[in-house]
Amino acid sequence: MPSESVVVVSELTRRFGAVMALDSVSLSLPRGAVYGLVGANGAGKTTLIKHILGLLRAESGSVRVFGHDPVADPVRVLSRIGYLSEERDLPGWMRVEELIRYSRAFYPGWDDSYAEDLRVTFALDPAARIKNLSKGQMARLGLLIALAYRPELLVLDEPSSGLDPIVRRDILGAVIRTIADEGRTVLFSSHLLEEVELSCSIRRSSKHYTSAWPQPRGRDRHSLERRGHSDRGS
Repeated sequence: MPSESVVVVSELTRRFGAVMALDSVSLSLPRGAVYGLVGANGAGKTTLIKHILGLLRAESGSVRVFGHDPVADPVRVLSRIGYLSEERDLPGWMRVEELIRYSRAFYPGWDDSYAEDLRVTFALDPAARIKNLSKGQMARLGLLIALAYRPELLVLDEPSSGLDPIVRRDILGAVIRTIADEGRTVLFSSHLLEEVELSCSIRRSSKHYTSAWPQPRGRDRHSLERRGHSDRGS
C-alpha cells in the first residue's frame, strides 16, 4: 500500500515577467524518505520550495502539504515543517544558547535532549556569538533549529552551499539519520549532484531538474521522474 503523500504539487506554473520559473510541474512526495531537487542555479528550485512553504501563491495549478493549502492554512502546515534557507538569516547579536532557547518557545514539540545532542554533534559552543560563527557553524546551527522540534517534513534549500566537503558530509549525515531513525520526510535542493548521490538514486528528467527518489512509482511527462534504490547503477 503506498505511503501517504506529504507534498502533492499538480501542474504548478509560475512566471516572473517573461521568465518561466516553473512550467507545469507535478510531483508527489510519499512520507518517510529523502527527496532531492537538483538543477543549475536559476532552475526554479527555490521557487518551488517557496510554493511548498506558502510564501508564494500558485498562479496556476495547486500545492497541497499534509492535505492543506499552505497559503490558505499556514499555521496548520508550517507547524509541521522544519526549514533551512540558503541565506542562513540568523540573528548575529545572539549567542548560540540564546537562539536555542528563543526558538524553543515557538515549538511545543521542541526536544531539549535532542537539541543538546545535535549541538554536541555539531561542535557548537553555546556561548559563541552567532556573528562570529563560520559558514559551516552557521549551517549546523540552522540545521539544529530546523531539526530540534522533530518536524514531519524537513525542507533544506541548498543546505551546503559554499561549505567544505566535511561540513556537507555532516549535514547530509544528520539528515539521513533523521530519516533512518524516525521515518520522517526530507526535501532538499542542490546544484551539486554528488550531494544527492550520497542518499538517493538519480535519474535525469525534465528541462529543469534532476530528481532523487527512493522507490519507483511511475512517470509523468511534467513530473520529476522517480527511480528506486534497487535501480542504482543500472
